[in-house]
Amino acid sequence: GVVGSHWRPKSGKKSTQAVLTRPDGSELGLTIHPGVQRRIKRRLKRSRVPYGAAVLMDVKTGALRAYVEHFEAGEPAGEGNGLTRAVAPAASIFKIITAAALLEAGAQPESETCFHGGHRGIKASLLKNTARDKTCESLAMSLARSSNVAFGKQAIRRLSSGALTASAEDLFFGRALPFDVHTAPSWVGIGQTDLQLAKAAAGFVGTTLSPLHGAVIAASVANGGVMMQ
Repeated sequence: GVVGSHWRPKSGKKSTQAVLTRPDGSELGLTIHPGVQRRIKRRLKRSRVPYGAAVLMDVKTGALRAYVEHFEAGEPAGEGNGLTRAVAPAASIFKIITAAALLEAGAQPESETCFHGGHRGIKASLLKNTARDKTCESLAMSLARSSNVAFGKQAIRRLSSGALTASAEDLFFGRALPFDVHTAPSWVGIGQTDLQLAKAAAGFVGTTLSPLHGAVIAASVANGGVMMQ
């Protein structure tokens, strides 16, 4: 931050822009929406979550409209703030990276996979084709429904650990986001066995990310596949 600076809403009409007044009297307009920022802060505090973070991004420009975190029992140790720490499991957000890797490997949105089970995890027996595989979905529908086993099976069929890792690195896993505030790189470490690959593809193991990175990935999908800085 800037020593001696302070925030205020832009004057004249309903607050839609934050302005930072610097020590020399000059002003810097920021993209944060103060009203939205305050409402999210209040909601996180009222919910009493141990830790919560929210990032709202304009998908067309990359401008941040809200950038909020809440600690119920003191800020955890570590470099940076919670919005830029890459400590949370990537979970099903990582299916977006897996889907991108599958498309690069030749899968089509209509590519179908039949499976059963896997609502809360993946085990080796679920990755084998059996008569119990009664649910059949396209890749597009599997992404919409976050179907774990479908992604695990597609990954084993079409990807290697290296190919999935390369897709993650293309989308800024393993390197810092280009952002004005230092961000810890999201981590990727995908195992070599089929089971490890399947679990990683579905987001269960092998990856962590920051709330900011999660918002950037989601915004990229909403923006037609273009990641904004």
